[in-house]
Amino acid sequence: MGRSCEGELGPSLRRAVVPAHLMGRVAATSRMPAMCAAPFGAFLVGWLATTCQQPNGPGQTRQVA
Repeated sequence: MGRSCEGELGPSLRRAVVPAHLMGRVAATSRMPAMCAAPFGAFLVGWLATTCQQPNGPGQTRQVA
């Protein structure tokens, strides 16, 4: 819920505060951290998935001897 409100309120607040001639620069600068962090986040999630792997993950059944 909070993230969806932020997605709507952030650009509206930016339009109200930032002068029109700087709007493109501010919009590009606000997107840059997210775009630059995406590959690092993907690497981190992949590393966590392989490091913290459970012996019986989803869809796997335990073998009974």
